[in-house]
Amino acid sequence: MQMQRVKILVLAAIMLLSAAGAAAQKKSSGESEKVLFRQALDLYQKEKYASAQNLFDKLAAEGMSVDEQMAGDACYYGAVCAEKLTNKDADFRLQEFLRLYPQSKHCNMANFYLGNYHYAAGDYKKALKYYVKVQAREVEYGHRSEYNFKVGYCYFSDEQYDDAKKYFAQEINGKSKYTNAALYYYAHLQYMDGKYDLALRNFQKLQSDRKFAKIVPSYIARIYYYLGKNDELLEMAPVLLSSRRTKSARWWPRSISTVATTRMPWTIMMPQCATAPAMRNTMQSWPIRPKPSGATPSSWSRCSARRRTATIR
Repeated sequence: MQMQRVKILVLAAIMLLSAAGAAAQKKSSGESEKVLFRQALDLYQKEKYASAQNLFDKLAAEGMSVDEQMAGDACYYGAVCAEKLTNKDADFRLQEFLRLYPQSKHCNMANFYLGNYHYAAGDYKKALKYYVKVQAREVEYGHRSEYNFKVGYCYFSDEQYDDAKKYFAQEINGKSKYTNAALYYYAHLQYMDGKYDLALRNFQKLQSDRKFAKIVPSYIARIYYYLGKNDELLEMAPVLLSSRRTKSARWWPRSISTVATTRMPWTIMMPQCATAPAMRNTMQSWPIRPKPSGATPSSWSRCSARRRTATIR
């Protein structure tokens, strides 16, 4: 009887030790996964996206062995790494994340990166489809200027100019790399609406930006002409004539990593005149001024994102 009691006590002790060992092993495994996640996140923040993606994918693939939140975060960051690396599977991965983790705190930014993926591919309609799902107030700090500009440009490309102005207007007083590009498009839309005084002030703010130095003077000259400010126009003759050497003012090369993510609505040729007095004669052949505010795109051309050429002879 006493021997049986001893056996029971020994068996109970073994079971307790086994349970404690399993708990310790599980805790150790959980700690190692947290360390791995921190390493991956550190690589992500250092923009080492390929290395970070490998670690995030490893965590996401473990599935049941990690907690749901960590698995979801790993899935999200791995998908964002794919977008940052412009991988072809970025679209699928981001959409798969949204399907698997619809309640995640990262869903808002996942739609933002889906928009970015299609924006970079030049599919502005599809990019806008995802951008409109984004809650603007919840866009992560550091991406709000990018969001405002890109959404504005998508609307501009789709000829939804009133909506485009709303988003450009949110960025024109900022200090990001998108500010001057947004200011240019905003001024351009004011110009096309016949709001010349407002457009003039905004174009003048861009004169010191080397990216706009060749295109802005032509707008300003046109506005002076439309407003009848001939003296100011004649003072611009040296600038316009020096620009003539370039033959045309073309938009800067497109690159998703810089502000140069946009296209110039048209290519404007510089006035072909040799002397300041000659400008008085060339004024008469300048294009008819844009329709004033109130006209509709269906009744006149508002210079859409399709590339056009307006020559000033």
